[in-house]
Amino acid sequence: MKILITALSILLLAGIAVPESVSGSCRQDTIAADADFLRKVRAARDAGIDTMAAVRAEIADFAAMAAAGPDSLSEVESFRNGLLVYEITRIMVDEPVRRDTAALNRYFLSHRGEFRWDKPRFKGYVLAAVNDSVADIAAEWLAAGKIDCDTASRALRQRFGPGVKVERVLAAEGAAPVIDRLVFGASSVAAPEGLWPVHRIIGGRVIAEPESMADVRRLVEDAVRRVQMEKWIDDLRRRYPSM
Repeated sequence: MKILITALSILLLAGIAVPESVSGSCRQDTIAADADFLRKVRAARDAGIDTMAAVRAEIADFAAMAAAGPDSLSEVESFRNGLLVYEITRIMVDEPVRRDTAALNRYFLSHRGEFRWDKPRFKGYVLAAVNDSVADIAAEWLAAGKIDCDTASRALRQRFGPGVKVERVLAAEGAAPVIDRLVFGASSVAAPEGLWPVHRIIGGRVIAEPESMADVRRLVEDAVRRVQMEKWIDDLRRRYPSM
């Protein structure tokens, strides 16, 4: 986290000033962004985030590192503000979006057109084993419906030992050598080596576009996060109009 916040602080230090040579519209956008940043700082302080022990400790650590520099006070203040904005954004936007699976599903269903792939993907499961005999027995056991593939890894290990595993896969051609060879028929791809050199496809199919939110969850989270961020900033502008 310290690396992330330090990088954020450096960016903030570099971007606070607005050069006179910047065009009018760009300058206004920059000023507005700075004002929104200060609104987030204000919201974080009002929420008491600057009194959190973890935040105070991290600010103190950074202050100790920056103490030798001539501009240490401004650097510490910028770091502090960056840390507060990171925390308030995580609490107000990032974590709620990540946890609200129902909202993510609704967004995906109403914005399917935003989530397209440039090429088809295989969606299914791949079983890996130490040899053919173990792979065949485990594949038959899974095919018989003994257990759901999503929860099969532990059960497989309990039943067959450490020589077998199963993983959920969503991959386009060129993304995974095993899938290229077994699904897309890439004869030039060499058989894998290592602890689990034998692979079997367990169910699955090639799909041209996402079937569910889970197929593109990270992209959906990013889209919903942008929407929620805009709503939050609008609310901050109403709460702190004079920033």
